[in-house]
Amino acid sequence: MPETDFNYDDYAKSLEKILTMTEKDYWAQYIDVNRHQVNVAKTYLWVAAALLGAYAALYSQYKNAVLSSGVLVISLVVISILSAVTAFGLCLYAIPARKGYKSIAEVSWGEFSEQAHSMLSEKRKNLYISVLTKLADRVDISTYHNVRTNEKRAKLLRITSWILIISFFFSIISAITLSFSKLDISITTKKEVIMNNDNNTTSNPSEAPQNQPTADKPDVPKPAGPIGTLPPNYTTHAEEPPKGTIRVTEGLEKGGETKKE
Repeated sequence: MPETDFNYDDYAKSLEKILTMTEKDYWAQYIDVNRHQVNVAKTYLWVAAALLGAYAALYSQYKNAVLSSGVLVISLVVISILSAVTAFGLCLYAIPARKGYKSIAEVSWGEFSEQAHSMLSEKRKNLYISVLTKLADRVDISTYHNVRTNEKRAKLLRITSWILIISFFFSIISAITLSFSKLDISITTKKEVIMNNDNNTTSNPSEAPQNQPTADKPDVPKPAGPIGTLPPNYTTHAEEPPKGTIRVTEGLEKGGETKKE
């Protein structure tokens, strides 16, 4: 088959189009996606630091309440703090992109010019197509490597996001549990105080309340009352009167007499 039957011009244009698309993908992974992931990681760092600061401030203020609230609240608080610390560490680990980004040239761009010069020296045909093919292959290999790097970092950032959510969730649960425990303690204390007051009132029934109103009394002097403790003994003639008594004779109303014996 004659060489003129191959459409080298269209093939070269196709390679140019492919190279343009692969270059866009390469720079998107190397710059745009990389910058976006670093910004997300910085945001997660700030969130983790803010949570740790809030936890430290709340713990310093409610330390006694947390330590006296029981094992459940203490466990929830510890999980919240450890989750925030873990998220902070994962962000620091994810930012540098441990596998790194691969450049298109292995050493420098001079290798492509050297390749073109070698082919020219050998008087090989379709030099332009050969260089385009080499460039497209190298860009594709580098882009694949960069995509894998970004995928690993994205996985770490997703894990960090869930850890931060877990930390915040457990902190809310611990705060609610602590509030309920403090409410129960307050109610129990009030009940004990009321029961103690009731017991004190029952044990001292003779003590009258101090603030009761006094009854109204007449504004007149109090009479002396009866003299002595026994009533006087009056006898008649039918009885033998004891000594020191007064005998009342019959007919006292008609002028009778009273004799003392």
